[in-house]
Amino acid sequence: MKTVVGIDPGIGGAVAVLEGNDLTIWDLKPFYSDAPGFNCLDASEFAHFVDTEIDQFDDLIVVCEMPQLRRTDGIKTSRSVYRSDGVLSATFNFYGIDFVCVTARAWKKYFGLSQDKKQSVAKACKTFPTYTDFFTGPRGGQKDGRAEAALIALYASKTMK
Repeated sequence: MKTVVGIDPGIGGAVAVLEGNDLTIWDLKPFYSDAPGFNCLDASEFAHFVDTEIDQFDDLIVVCEMPQLRRTDGIKTSRSVYRSDGVLSATFNFYGIDFVCVTARAWKKYFGLSQDKKQSVAKACKTFPTYTDFFTGPRGGQKDGRAEAALIALYASKTMK
């Protein structure tokens, strides 16, 4: 059975490992540099994470939501988004792990979701009921990055062989 890693990139995103029915989730925020005005994945921190947490799995595929910019995004945002995307791609390629990007439209269409993050959280809570606490905060806040990473992993496990 293939182990699938789903990634919702971005500072509020997450990494979800789906192995059979077991789900493990990490937030991406700790791997982002805190340089003023320029947030992007720290390559050495993320590589260490992949080495210690992800590379242990056999028969692994990583599926990441493709970053998409809006017309209103400035150069700082563009630079940060695409640099972080490069860190993700390069790190997994370095470890010889299959790395695939999917559009948000593709995986959300599969689940019948819109762009509304609340729908993603609700779907993840329904799909993974024992992991509901991962998708909601202690005061009811939504952890949409975690929810979307888990759904991306599930989408990949169902559609990619």
